[in-house]
Order: sequence, then structure tokens, then C-alpha cells
Amino acid sequence: MEKITRAKILAVFILPLIVFSYLNLYTTFIRAEFDNNLLVSTEIMPPIIDGNYSSIVSEWDNKNSTKGSLDDLNIEIWIGYNETNSSLYFAISLDLENHQSKEFLGILIYNSSNSNESDFVDGKIIQNYNLGTASHQSNFVDLNFINETYSNIDSVKNGNGSCKLDGKKTKYEFEIEFNENNTDNEDAVLNISQIYAVKFIYGQNDDYSIPFSKESETLLVQIGLGEDSEITPEDFTEVVLNILTIVFFICVGSLYGYIGYYIYNSKKRRGGRR
Repeated sequence: MEKITRAKILAVFILPLIVFSYLNLYTTFIRAEFDNNLLVSTEIMPPIIDGNYSSIVSEWDNKNSTKGSLDDLNIEIWIGYNETNSSLYFAISLDLENHQSKEFLGILIYNSSNSNESDFVDGKIIQNYNLGTASHQSNFVDLNFINETYSNIDSVKNGNGSCKLDGKKTKYEFEIEFNENNTDNEDAVLNISQIYAVKFIYGQNDDYSIPFSKESETLLVQIGLGEDSEITPEDFTEVVLNILTIVFFICVGSLYGYIGYYIYNSKKRRGGRR
């Protein structure tokens, strides 16, 4: 009987460690590298694409956003769209102690919500030259991916982009046209209410060869609200893990209660024998 009691008391100390480890794994799995896995872009007035987040009043206020990391770099992302302009807009702030003169930031766009490497077909890049100097220029580069290892510059630029250095932060603004007809087959086909997977890439020169210098995890972007409410795999996984967490804590609470009750009865019986 004493061995059983010791085992149960030992469980009191082991179970919190299990719970702590489980919650850590749960948080890492759900959150990945972004605070939000899915961003729904709301309709906004078209921002001025100049790398300045306040060129017009409330340009990026109250837009959907998320924070995350691009390998070891902290980034913050805002999104919006404008149906009249048929464009999706990104504002991206990159926090870096030392910026290189040829620093670039890019967005890889998939044709769907899948995140297989073979699915991304479109790349939008803002390439800086002489960053941090009076002669700074930022150029918008439009790429299409022939396969998983080779990219080519588009024959026609589809979009716009610009960057400005603000202290330790570079602030990027992208305009990406929906290109619904996709007549040149060089761009992702973007449509309102659909979900697309995107990635963010970073480099310190004007070489866009694969693999990239730094690359983020996949982020899902929905252009406006869906026509039908749908549960994404990430949403389903989160619901299941939430349920498992509740069940887990109920079991742990029940076990703690049983152990306490058992110890109390054991002491009571010993006292009665005296």
C-alpha cells in the first residue's frame, strides 16, 4: 500500500512537468512563426506605395496584421485589398540592427492555400540600392518560378513596391494586382474570397537564387471574407487540440483530487488505529 502511495505522490510532481511540456509543444505547433496563421484582408483605400506608412491619414491603421520572424529577423505584416483597383496590399516592417546597402525583401505567392514548394509560382521583390544613404533607391522586381530551383524575371511587371529606412526598421509597401485573367502565365491568380499561402524572403544582395538567404514559414492570406464559411485545416487542428487540452486538465484535476482524498483517508485510518 505504501508503494502505491509513494507512486501517486511522485505523480504529483511529474504531472505538472508533463503539462508544462505539453503546453509548450501546443503553443509552438499552433503559432508556428506568426502570431496569426490566417490573415483576412479587409477592404481599404489604396495606400500610397512609397515606404511611408502615414503618407495619408490612417493609411495602415486598423488593418489586419501579425508579428512573426523571418529566421532570426523580427517582422510585422499588415494587409488590405481594394476591389476597384483589383489589388492586394502589404505593409511589412523589418527590424534589423545593421542594414546592408543591397538589402531586399520579397513575397512568394502560391496559386492556392497549399504550401508545397512546387505550388509557388510568383515572386514580388523590393530591391534596395545604397540603403541608408542620400542616393537610396528601391526597385520593384517581378519574378515567376519555372520550377523549385529556378526563377525568371517577368516580361511585364504586375504590381508595385517601395521601401524606406526608418531608424533600425525598413518599411516596405507592396501592391500586387489580382491578374484574374493571368494571360501571361507569369503571376499567381488572385481572387476575392479565396485563401492563398505566402512566404517572405530576405537577402543582402541582388541575387535571387534558390535557396534564399532567409525564408519565413507559410502564412495564409484570405482576400476579403469567404463566400461560404469554411474551416481550414489549421482551425480544425486548433479546435481538436483545445478539446484535448480541456480533457487533459480534467483528468489531471481528477487525479489530484483522488490523491488528496486517498492521503486524507490514509492519515485518518492511521489516526483511528492509535
